[in-house]
Amino acid sequence: MTDPVASSPPALQFDRAVTANTAPVTGVACSQCGAAITHSYFTLAAEPVCLSCKGSLEAAVAKTKTSGAFIRAIAFGLGAALAGAAVYYAVIALLDLEIGIVAILIGYMVGYAIRKAANGGGGRRYQILAAALTYFAVGLAYTPLAVKGAMKEGKTVADSSHAADSSHAATPAVQTSSDSVKAPTNTTTSKGSATSIAKLAGLLVFFVFALPVMVVVGSMPSGLISGAIIAFGMRQAWRMTAPLDVSFTGPLRIATAGTDSLVPTE
Repeated sequence: MTDPVASSPPALQFDRAVTANTAPVTGVACSQCGAAITHSYFTLAAEPVCLSCKGSLEAAVAKTKTSGAFIRAIAFGLGAALAGAAVYYAVIALLDLEIGIVAILIGYMVGYAIRKAANGGGGRRYQILAAALTYFAVGLAYTPLAVKGAMKEGKTVADSSHAADSSHAATPAVQTSSDSVKAPTNTTTSKGSATSIAKLAGLLVFFVFALPVMVVVGSMPSGLISGAIIAFGMRQAWRMTAPLDVSFTGPLRIATAGTDSLVPTE
């Protein structure tokens, strides 16, 4: 017969300590790549980052400071600004409304394009570029409307001056003589044409940048709405191209059982 005492489980012992497993804790994972961290790591915005990802982030920030990245940002941002201006003009022309969300969309398009060109980074010069291109896009969207309004208002003046132009055309001999005396050489004509084109381009850019201010001031107090719309778009572009925060803390090592969980490495 089986002895009931011998078959019973052993009694619990509380008078001796059992050594815990001293293997490293592996519950920490990199917030960037998701890999388990078993030795040491850094923190960025209170999130763990492995040594490899730390180096990649620092290298990405360094790339944003090159002239090549900034030139790409200008090209990409300008393309996004032109596309955004076309969208904004279409909304104004078709709906006869100034919708603030469209200006924010332009800021998002410009900011995204610049950040993409800068390898996901940003910085103060990228923020200035993004805000300026967003403002330029809004002014460019207003330009066709301003030109149409100027042409409509100047139609009466053009009609009244048509008769004066006809009277001047009645003396072709004098005009021909004047033209023959003032006829420039081919080289002078080419230089003059290039200078005229440059001046025209400069005036056009100046007009585009001045137009939003003219719209806001010329349509007060409702112009305050237009000013707020432009500010919203520029703010969106500014925020999207902010510099990356690479203020790392560490290195910290994974603690073993019985020690502190965060131990700075030597």
